[in-house]
Amino acid sequence: MSLWNAIETAPDAAAALSWHQLLGSDFEAAAALCLRATDRRTDRVPCPRGCGCAHLVVPSRRGLVGVCQCEEADCDDVVLRDADRVVWELDVGKLGRKIAWALEGKPMELRLLVPRTRQVASLGESGVAVLLALARDRDEFQQAITALVAESGHPFVLVGPTSRFVDRRCRELLEKRSAEFLDLASCFTVEADGSLKTRRPAKELLARFARTARHRHAAPDAPANGGAAPEFLIMQEGTRRRAGKHDRTVVSTWRIRFQGHEVLMPPWVGTEYLILLMARQGAEFDASALTQAIRKHAAAAGTAASKDAVREILHGAEGYGDDGEPVGGRVGDLNERDVIWDAGQIADCQREIKRLQGEVRLHQKANDYSSDAYLEVKRALEGQQELLAANAKKVSGKWVPKEYQKGTFQVKADVIRKHVRKVLDGHLRENCRPLFDHLNDRDTLVYGVKNCYRPKPRVNWVVKLKGDKTGM
Repeated sequence: MSLWNAIETAPDAAAALSWHQLLGSDFEAAAALCLRATDRRTDRVPCPRGCGCAHLVVPSRRGLVGVCQCEEADCDDVVLRDADRVVWELDVGKLGRKIAWALEGKPMELRLLVPRTRQVASLGESGVAVLLALARDRDEFQQAITALVAESGHPFVLVGPTSRFVDRRCRELLEKRSAEFLDLASCFTVEADGSLKTRRPAKELLARFARTARHRHAAPDAPANGGAAPEFLIMQEGTRRRAGKHDRTVVSTWRIRFQGHEVLMPPWVGTEYLILLMARQGAEFDASALTQAIRKHAAAAGTAASKDAVREILHGAEGYGDDGEPVGGRVGDLNERDVIWDAGQIADCQREIKRLQGEVRLHQKANDYSSDAYLEVKRALEGQQELLAANAKKVSGKWVPKEYQKGTFQVKADVIRKHVRKVLDGHLRENCRPLFDHLNDRDTLVYGVKNCYRPKPRVNWVVKLKGDKTGM
């Protein structure tokens, strides 16, 4: 298997022995290019016969030995070095930086909402995005391209390990967005030091893309008057309804530019709270008023009045004064529903429980009831089971989303805290640390019962709604 085919099908993390089996003589090149050793050790290694079973690592007189766990086959034990157990991870950031340098672009790490796809660079003064997709099969790759074309309003360069998943449908979608696909296998070479080099000069490689992008699209967010792009930008790129039987809140995809950093915000309710407060900085909202504003956006979505509703929410209207306070008094408490965990989170937890249960059974089959590894897996399993029971409920033998009614002012404030912290800790901390630090300051952002964004000095945000040519 070639290096790039192996990378395309590789797990996100595996024991060193697994990587050696997968990559063969290319292991050293891959390690320098896009792998990273961790301080973790695995208690299972792959079978050297390639039968697909995992050998349990146990101590013996010969040192560490991998013992076969097959019920039918009887594979030989594997004598191991400690280095064979070291867990190596696929370092996508490291690979992305090398792609950026090879294409003479500016490295940029931005996780997207599309699975296994992220932005790794921007090209030229217009900041054309270079995206890296590590899809493992054709369906996943096509889904990624479909989502990228739907979400992005600008041309982009998409890089993948090989071109084997690119068919006619993919080419049509890329052409629709004037996007270019480059596969690492045929367009790049791996140098001895682990760096990447394009087989042709980068400008020549991207010449057709640059030409079509220049003719069909202006630079993203470029001002019509030719002036400088805004330093602080909040731009709406799309809207959609959240999935769920009871929760159909409308959320938007927002792009934020802050202090030279750009981040695509996840379409979560917490993002809507943050955008509302940031766009109306200095205005103080109580918990009910903030919730009502988000619900008003949901009610108007899909109608001709949706943009006017968003304008009103972000910039004030008859119901709100310039200070953000409701003119007619506090909005009455609403009998709302909020899902603690959605179906996807429940499924993720169930998969983790199933995986841990499998590990527990392997230990038990090996009569390993007292080792630290077994006890640790047992505790992890119990913890996941308790987590599932706390955040979901079992109905007719199936785990389904658990809801709680919130009709009090305090509980509503708690929900706002939950959603805002999810965005801060679950997305911004990793994807845009400067903006995270800015919003994580309690002197800048207050949320809960009283909600206010009041940075000092004031930030001159430019807010653009979808379809607007100029800032509002």
